[in-house]
Amino acid sequence: MNQSNTLYLAYKPFDLTEHYRIELENMIDLVKVDKNCKVYDLSFNGEYSKFNEDDILNEIKNDNKNNIILVTSNNNLFTNFYKPVQLLQDLNNKVISHHNNPHFLLNNTIDDIFTCLNNKDYKTFVEIVEKYFFMYGNNFEINLNLLTKKTTYPDNVNELKSFIHEDLKLLEFKNILTSRLAIIVYRLIYFDFKTHVTSIGRLFVDRLGVKSKSFKFTTLNNSLNFNFTDLSNRQFRGYKIIGNPFFSHPLNFHDEKIKIAKKLLRSKVKMKIVSDALDISEEELNDAIYGITKFNIIR
Repeated sequence: MNQSNTLYLAYKPFDLTEHYRIELENMIDLVKVDKNCKVYDLSFNGEYSKFNEDDILNEIKNDNKNNIILVTSNNNLFTNFYKPVQLLQDLNNKVISHHNNPHFLLNNTIDDIFTCLNNKDYKTFVEIVEKYFFMYGNNFEINLNLLTKKTTYPDNVNELKSFIHEDLKLLEFKNILTSRLAIIVYRLIYFDFKTHVTSIGRLFVDRLGVKSKSFKFTTLNNSLNFNFTDLSNRQFRGYKIIGNPFFSHPLNFHDEKIKIAKKLLRSKVKMKIVSDALDISEEELNDAIYGITKFNIIR
């Protein structure tokens, strides 16, 4: 995952007021200058509105040099941009004042997540998770089937909120981050439903300094008598947080393996041999190198 540039995402509804339009345009101009951004306005009357959206999105995904502002009227837009995404609106689509909030609304990266976890700053971690889930969900239609894919979370929004709340409580009470919560946190931070869950798991292992393992709720001392309705009768996988700030900084073992894989494949080494040598599945290599997956974003 390339983190050298950022996508600033602005939702421009069809029924925007004149006041909102001026606020939004002022914010876009400010961010463009402040962050040295390339702007793609795909909104209903924007400069790129007559261009093919998929072509523009592919151009954005393949741009590893520029910070980018994407303005869109498509509230079903939720795709893997292969870079961190920041929103410029709050829950009510209100543009955030640069003077009141110079760091914008959703400015957290995966590094912030690991800093919180390794410092056991669960209060900030919870704030980030809730902010991303509810802020994104207000502006864009989150496909819950894809958000929860290959996790044990339900794709019903009310149940999902309840289970996320339980998992956050488990983290607070027992220092256990469930693997399923780690997966959706990654997906929300990156607007990314495509990265293989094995890759996500390996990232959390590298950055937390611990491997996931199986837990059984009945063996945990529930002295606070919190009701974990979903996890109480099943085994689940998670990471026992040890609280080592050293691991907050990226180790990039996986990234180095991907770089090696690219070189080997360019030298005509067969994918299966590369996969076996680097201990990375062929599917995961395809995801990381070519962006190939077995499912597409549902529009």
